[in-house]
Amino acid sequence: MATNYARPRSASASAGTIVTTPRAASTMALLGSGATSGSVTWTRGEWDAIRKLYGFVPEPPNRRPPPPQAPQRGDFTDAWKFEDAMAAHARALKAHEKWQDPQPLMQAGADRNAVRYAEVDGLRMIAWLARYVEPGKDPLQTLVQLAVEAGLDVDPEDVEWAEEDG
Repeated sequence: MATNYARPRSASASAGTIVTTPRAASTMALLGSGATSGSVTWTRGEWDAIRKLYGFVPEPPNRRPPPPQAPQRGDFTDAWKFEDAMAAHARALKAHEKWQDPQPLMQAGADRNAVRYAEVDGLRMIAWLARYVEPGKDPLQTLVQLAVEAGLDVDPEDVEWAEEDG
């Protein structure tokens, strides 16, 4: 069954991805997005807050390893063992020339793990919050209203959106 409310969407994509609030859509139109998972896109600030919440920090770049050292002839008594070692060294040099920092791959893995944590906690929160949300209402609007009532500093545009009828 489809929901009875329209989720906020960004205007940057042709179909528009789902965003947290209309304010987030405006922010993304000006500054770009932070991350996307499935059909949901977060602002850079939201994405930074998610990573901070779960203790993820940006992966640092890695230094290029030093080039492999050539084997010394004096270390080998048999010529064929030395030739094998030199062939292995040549392969190692070629691999060293092609070396790329694995940081982007490690960052992608860390980002994916942060999204997984957020998805799990989002499902846990909606399961708990569902009993307090009227059918057909946006659960995030209810959550924003609860945050305001709890005295949290909520963006005025988000408060206005959360108090809309719709």
